Amino acid sequence: MTDTLSDTTKTILFASDIFGISDAFLTLLEDVDVVSNVIKISPYPQLQTHFKNEQQAYQCFQKHGGIDEYVLSLTDILKDHVHIKHVVGFSAGGAALYKVMSNLAASNIQLTLFYPGQIRHFMDKHPRAPCHIIFPESEPHFSLANVIKVLNQQSQLKVEQNSYQHGFMNKNSRSFNQTAYHHYCQMLKELLQKM
Repeated sequence: MTDTLSDTTKTILFASDIFGISDAFLTLLEDVDVVSNVIKISPYPQLQTHFKNEQQAYQCFQKHGGIDEYVLSLTDILKDHVHIKHVVGFSAGGAALYKVMSNLAASNIQLTLFYPGQIRHFMDKHPRAPCHIIFPESEPHFSLANVIKVLNQQSQLKVEQNSYQHGFMNKNSRSFNQTAYHHYCQMLKELLQKM
């Protein structure tokens, strides 16, 4: 699920989507320039994953307990690592972090969450930390406009919606977008260099 959990000097946590710690995820960490200061979290026990497609990744994600198990793992990690200052999550990782940070005591952790669609199941939750959510243009399984409307009522949330599709930051996703990837990698790089 993770690496280097005993290292208490790392202040950034990245939670992967259902593809786990893939080559694309590791490349993202390099492009954001956080490799030496990041704890990598995945929903899977093995450190690195190789899925052929999203369907295969989703089946594995469900087999390993889905979002509920991911929430439990992230809760334990964040309780044990009080030095973490910023968490970044993608899709399922973002939704799990949203729920975790709604259940933990207030902290000085900042959140950046990319297309965390499953937070639609946690609309009664409110993160106790500053949170920037970056949504895609649309989601196929629910009304994104309704979710954004509810989230915009929370003061600690900054909600952004762009013109890309769910998965735009993952080179393994059929919705990957190079322009969006470059833009948000640069944004993360600048934000996380301040950590």
